[in-house]
Order: sequence, then C-alpha cells, then structure tokens
Amino acid sequence: MNQLLEIITRKKPEKIYHLSVDISEENLVNLCQENDCKLFYIEGKNIKNKQDFFQACFSSLNLPDYFGNNWDAWEESLTDLSWCPANSYLFYYHNSPYFATNSPQDWGILLNILQEAIAYWQKQNISFSVILSP
Repeated sequence: MNQLLEIITRKKPEKIYHLSVDISEENLVNLCQENDCKLFYIEGKNIKNKQDFFQACFSSLNLPDYFGNNWDAWEESLTDLSWCPANSYLFYYHNSPYFATNSPQDWGILLNILQEAIAYWQKQNISFSVILSP
C-alpha cells in the first residue's frame, strides 16, 4: 500500500509498475481523489483481445465519442486527455494477465503505447503512471 501511495503522490517516478495491491476500486478512487490524481481504472477479467480492451476503456475512461477503436486512436487519446484535464494521472489495470495471455501481440502494443504516453506527459511536467495488477 505504501508503494501505491508513493506513486499517487508523485514520490516515485512515472513508469509502468507491476504491482499487486490489496485495495478495492472504491478505496482507490477515494485515495486518488484525496491526492488530486485522475484515476483510469480498468477491470481486466473479461478482456481477452483488443476490442474488449477498447470497449472497457471507452466506458472506464469516458473516452470521447469519436474514439476510433484502434491503436492509433488509443495513443492519441492518451496523449490528449483534454476531456479530463488533471495535474496527475494513474492508469490502473486490474487483472491484466487475461489480456496479456490471450493476445500477447496486442498486449505488447499496449505496453509500448503506455510507455510513450508516460514519456509524453513527462515532457509536459504532468505525472502519468501505470499500475498493472494481477
């Protein structure tokens, strides 16, 4: 839990963390709100391919209606975020192994895009961290 709080409060560097955290979605939402951090929470139990992933992201991240359900649109969305401005972002993916196991090529693309988004937001002096939780 301490490591999670350090990520949310920007005491740890922005990157992709593989972290097992025992916290409910509701408590995570509250923790992020208390620390002025916009949470993007993805529940991955039913995500087995990129279309499942995009559908989960569309609802969880409140993506704009023009979201194109492809990797280019996903990358553009993560480096825009004009529809939900914040000083800090946390992308929390719970049960991530389902997608990784069922669609390893798309999983690799996702990880690359997340890494690029982290680098983009670092240049903007805005924290964007990722937690992949089993």
